Amino acid sequence: MAFPRDMMLGEGVFSYAAAASTSAMTEIGAVRGGGVFNVNRTFRRQVADGDFGPVKGRIAIDEEIATLTIRALEMLPAAIDDFYPALMSSAGANLTTLRSTLQVVDGDYKKVRFTGRTQGGNAVQITLDQAINMTPINWELLDKNEVVPELVFTACSLEASTTYPQWDVTFATT
Repeated sequence: MAFPRDMMLGEGVFSYAAAASTSAMTEIGAVRGGGVFNVNRTFRRQVADGDFGPVKGRIAIDEEIATLTIRALEMLPAAIDDFYPALMSSAGANLTTLRSTLQVVDGDYKKVRFTGRTQGGNAVQITLDQAINMTPINWELLDKNEVVPELVFTACSLEASTTYPQWDVTFATT
């Protein structure tokens, strides 16, 4: 019987860094419910009179949006403005204060990554660069339950290269 060594496992670590960074990434604290990688593509059929269905060579991609969703159980107060754009945090002696800036700046775009493995122990990495979390700040304050915000990072193209996707998935091979 074959052993499924290439089966991707859902366990792993989420991390982030400045966009386009090649330096070490910072791990995001504990998560609950893991995360989701999603690439949503909008396909368009280029239809001609007389076609009875899709025609090979006449299908185009109009839009591709890649997201990495993280359900963060723990976020360090001093770094919380790394997860939400247009925020600033100021650390005092005993507290950190968050405020809106109402301006999205270059520093709001991050490189986010999930690092996991296959059943056989080979590394798997899902990376989004130039990614920004555009979901609203929505912290459910429920009795006898922890706040688990959902951070949905969306990869964004650069102005000069709108046809180059800002995401990749790598599988180590042995």
